[in-house]
Amino acid sequence: MSTDEDGQGTTLIWLALTSAAALVVLMGGAVATHVRRKEPFQQPAILGLVAAATTVLGFLHIA
Repeated sequence: MSTDEDGQGTTLIWLALTSAAALVVLMGGAVATHVRRKEPFQQPAILGLVAAATTVLGFLHIA
């Protein structure tokens, strides 16, 4: 996937996918907190779904 000799492009792809996966976990906690406090939870849920889609599609692309 990387065209440079040192593999920096591949490293950045893995970093982006790892951070997207961490964002999924973080947004899961945000949704749980909003539900527990009886607050609107749609915004963190949507962001979590987008991050999950990015993670899954990204890992499928590089596999």
